[in-house]
Amino acid sequence: SYSALLKRTLGSRLRLVFWVQDLVLAGANALELGPKARRLLDSAERAERFAAAAADLIVACSPGFRDHFLSLGIAPSRIEVILNWADVEHITAEPAPENGLPTRFLYAGNLGYSQGFDTLVEAARMLDGTIALDIVGAGNAQPVVEEQVRGIEGITLRPPVPAEDYPALLAHSDVQ
Repeated sequence: SYSALLKRTLGSRLRLVFWVQDLVLAGANALELGPKARRLLDSAERAERFAAAAADLIVACSPGFRDHFLSLGIAPSRIEVILNWADVEHITAEPAPENGLPTRFLYAGNLGYSQGFDTLVEAARMLDGTIALDIVGAGNAQPVVEEQVRGIEGITLRPPVPAEDYPALLAHSDVQ
């Protein structure tokens, strides 16, 4: 059977590695929620703490995530930080073009609900066209982001660029 093969391969005890790429539940705590949603969030947080406590190893993508699990009482020896990678052979510095434009801000990545685009768009709106904001990406929150940026001067929203165009995308912004 499959479980017998796993036991022979991995030893008598299966190992659990909890690989963490986002702290969605920790971020959700900042939201104002009704009682039912708060109970669901509390249940999900208990499940996350249980998984972390049961894991043989937690792999976190940043030192801040490591600190989160340390604050839950997880032993430092059970937490490993593996930073998300960047292809430094492909993504190399290019000189910024002289364009005479205002300071250009870039967000490139997932257009998800946990990225906080409402805050980003509101900050750009408050600066009233004195900066340029380029949002490049796709994701499940894309329709919401499209609605948020509609009609705001200085904000563009566009799909991801091909990998070969990524270095130029970075070079054309001042702040990322």
